[in-house]
Amino acid sequence: MRNKKVIILIVLVIIAAMSIVYGVTASRPKRQAEEPVVTADETQQVQPQGATSFHRRAKRSQHTSWKRSPFLASGLSSSSSNLSLSGIINSGRGLKAAIGDAIVGKGDTIGNYKVIDIKKDRVILNDGAKNVELKLKE
Repeated sequence: MRNKKVIILIVLVIIAAMSIVYGVTASRPKRQAEEPVVTADETQQVQPQGATSFHRRAKRSQHTSWKRSPFLASGLSSSSSNLSLSGIINSGRGLKAAIGDAIVGKGDTIGNYKVIDIKKDRVILNDGAKNVELKLKE
């Protein structure tokens, strides 16, 4: 039992010695030059040697004719005078309505309204208190 403890101690000492030797002899990564200290009264920006400045410009979308982001929910104000039904779409999965800039289905919300039903010529919305019916203009 005592011999076993001595062997384990010798192995641990050898591993520790190898770790120390490796740590001392291993090449260290090169450090980047530290940025010089700039005082408040200096107006020029000082860069370390070898550093290059990179400024990324924002890229504008090619689809400016869309007039809105398709990823943002478009809401309508709570007054029914701003609601305009542009069309009704039969998508095969059910009817969809184009109200303003949004395309909604039954159960969707637009602004403060919930779409209750979509018919071939009209859409019924509810704001929690009353129903609003939007008809297609001919």
